[in-house]
Amino acid sequence: MVKRVSDCAPAASVFRFTLLDSRSVQGELGWVASPTEGGWEEVSIMDEKNIPIRTYQVCNVMELNQNNWLRTDWIPRGGAQRVYIEIKFTLRDCNSLPGVMGTCKETFNLYYYESNNDKERYIRENQFGKIDTIAADQSFTQVDIGDRIMKLNTEVRDVGALTRKGFYLAFQDVGSVHRTGVRPRLLQEMSVGRAELGPVSRHHHRSRHLLAGGGPRLLRG
Repeated sequence: MVKRVSDCAPAASVFRFTLLDSRSVQGELGWVASPTEGGWEEVSIMDEKNIPIRTYQVCNVMELNQNNWLRTDWIPRGGAQRVYIEIKFTLRDCNSLPGVMGTCKETFNLYYYESNNDKERYIRENQFGKIDTIAADQSFTQVDIGDRIMKLNTEVRDVGALTRKGFYLAFQDVGSVHRTGVRPRLLQEMSVGRAELGPVSRHHHRSRHLLAGGGPRLLRG
C-alpha cells in the first residue's frame, strides 16, 4: 500500500534540498554516454515554459538490439537515506513511424549506483541496480512537432536506504525516440525510528523521477 505523508504518525519535520537540477545548469551538462557516439547526445531545447535548457536525446529506432546508456555526474546525498527523483521526458509514438514496429520502443530503463567515488569515468552496467522501466503516458507524433505541441511526461520514483556518500543515476535506451531531463531531490527525515516517508505531492516538484529503498514504487501525489 502506498502511504501518504498525512498517513504517517507522529508527524516529522522534513527538509527538502535540491541535489541536482539539470534545468538550471549553465553550459553543458557533460554526462557520460555509452557508446560515446551514435547514442545519447546533448542538445539545447526550449522547455514547456519556452526557457532554453540543456538536455539529452536519442533516436535509433531503425536498428535492433539498442543498448544506449546515459549516466549523470556523481550526486552527493548529504545525510539523506532516501532520495526522490522526478523526471520529465518525451517519447515518440512508434505507430507514427513507418517501418519500425520491430525496433521502436516506447519505454526506457532507470538505474542507480551508490558510490563513495565521485570520479567514476566509465559506465559499468553490472554495477547499477534497476529502479524501474518507465513508460510514457502520452507520446508525440510528427503532427505534434509541426504544431509545436510538447507532450511532456512526468514520472516519480524513490530509492533508499542509501548508505554511501553519493550515487549516480543512469538511463538505458533500448530503441526509442527519447528526450529527457532529470531533477533528483533529497528528502531528509529528521525524526527517529521512522522506516519510510510517504509520497510527496508532485506539486512540490518540477522534474520527473523518484528513487526509493526496499524496491522502487510509483509515488502518487
